Amino acid sequence: MPPGDPFDSPVQVMRRLAGITMAQAMTSAPWQATRWSRRLAAAHVALHRLPVPDWAGRSLAEQRLGLTRRMVARDPDSGLAKALERIEPILPRLDVDSPTVCHGDFHPGNLLVEAGTVAASTVAAIDWTDAGIGDRHGDIARTAWLFSFAAVVARSGMERLVLRALAPPLSGRGSQFSAELADWAERQFRLCLEDLP
Repeated sequence: MPPGDPFDSPVQVMRRLAGITMAQAMTSAPWQATRWSRRLAAAHVALHRLPVPDWAGRSLAEQRLGLTRRMVARDPDSGLAKALERIEPILPRLDVDSPTVCHGDFHPGNLLVEAGTVAASTVAAIDWTDAGIGDRHGDIARTAWLFSFAAVVARSGMERLVLRALAPPLSGRGSQFSAELADWAERQFRLCLEDLP
């Protein structure tokens, strides 16, 4: 809901959904994991094509730094304050001409699907606490990063096996998008280096 009525800030209203996580679907039928990964990618693309509401003003970077700023306000002499002081000047570099809705934590554990066939299943994203408005490349890069390390914290051997097998295609390695993402990351890195003392 947009800000103003009944609260001063936007509010999430979510309906209860039935289903299992995509991670559960992948590990219960590992032979379908690649097909599920394609559904994950399609859902991520669809998310980034959603219209950005006029009232949405908080960027993904602002969302991520909210807690850090509150902690620094309580202890302005901390090392965290010095780190934030170095980060603040480079934040404008994260602004893009066409920001999109970004989930911020998009992975199979945060996607609900209907049990059964992959093709007919609806995909619904949950856990929107890290959502914001920003560059789709950053949102996808975070998903790719999550898959690079997800197997380390997997709960079962089957989950580790599936995640290790899916990490390369889910992170886009070898695809045209992978090259676009790598170029974006290099540009961001170089711009940030220019601003460091």
